[in-house]
Amino acid sequence: IGGVIGTINHIQKLTDKFHPQKVVILVDGPEAGARRRSLYKDYKGKRARKKRYASVDFGDGDKVLVDNEQMQLKMLYELLQLLPVQVLIIPYFEADDVIAYLIKKNTQFTSIVSSNDKDYLQLVDDNTFVWANQKKILFTKEVVQQTYGIIAENFVYMRTIVGDTSDKLGGIKGLGKDTLFKIFPAIQTTPVTSFEELWESIEKIEGDSKSIQKLKEGKDQAHLMYRLMILNLTSLNQRAIEMLSSQLEQQQAKSFSKIGLKMHCIKIKIESHIKDFEIWVRPFQFLKPDIKLVA
Repeated sequence: IGGVIGTINHIQKLTDKFHPQKVVILVDGPEAGARRRSLYKDYKGKRARKKRYASVDFGDGDKVLVDNEQMQLKMLYELLQLLPVQVLIIPYFEADDVIAYLIKKNTQFTSIVSSNDKDYLQLVDDNTFVWANQKKILFTKEVVQQTYGIIAENFVYMRTIVGDTSDKLGGIKGLGKDTLFKIFPAIQTTPVTSFEELWESIEKIEGDSKSIQKLKEGKDQAHLMYRLMILNLTSLNQRAIEMLSSQLEQQQAKSFSKIGLKMHCIKIKIESHIKDFEIWVRPFQFLKPDIKLVA
């Protein structure tokens, strides 16, 4: 049950750390990434499905690996239903699509995205931050610029040119970040509001070096990468928006019972894995599930 305990403890620690009014858990839907694969068949092509096994010790020195991932997912989902958080899953869409849409649609709130995925850094602005748990860094606009040498507004445009090896998204061949900054330093400091504006600026770059030629000739590849990487209000289609609205509405009046949660933990025999339940559960009691997000 390590996956279950690790996940709920992670959610609890983040809730305790940032004191949010609302917590939303986003999960990739079935067939997630279908739209991007229709544009680019190699999208996330390097990522094979991970096999997750539990190691069971029978006490006589013998350990057996058991494939219980589905059991753990079911257990986790049941626990999340008892917590005052919203869990959203939209078929055919990745979690980052839904996260981006919700942030852009609900700009009246300050948002903190918890993820180690650099895709989310393009969303960073005065009201949106990214917590990279592995690095223990809260990315603000200033931190993005200090870390990557480029303003947050242009982060996605840089990546459309240099690519993203983790998702097997090839940028313009032969152009890395350092070369790009050398031949096109304006991208580091001058905000760009659209791909068209970006390329107008690129066309004005003077010089005839091979790197400049590669950049100017790579428009089609960069535009494809932009369509794959961009996260904004166009990330969801109308059907997905309707499903999102329905899920938000269904969970809006979700109640929270501390006793009910504790009894369930006892029932599924995980109470011993939650250190000091009364203190552990406290951050969730300060959430305000009545706060409404719009889709």
